[in-house]
Amino acid sequence: MNKKKNEIPDEVIDYCIDNKVSIAEGLQAVAERKFKYLDEEVFGLKKEVSATLEKITNEDMDDIETFLDFINKTITD
Repeated sequence: MNKKKNEIPDEVIDYCIDNKVSIAEGLQAVAERKFKYLDEEVFGLKKEVSATLEKITNEDMDDIETFLDFINKTITD
């Protein structure tokens, strides 16, 4: 690994020191932790969106389409 020290995030360096692992192992561990966090966040967001979509009525959709049509006409005119 030929990264310069100033290119390695402090979070990775701290992880390597705390866990007595190489920079490569630290980079991998920190990346995996961040991917796990993102997976959890995306799952939570998907759950929220699904719950919200279940609450949307046909009247709400009509209102949204009317608004989008208005915006489209305003922009193209």
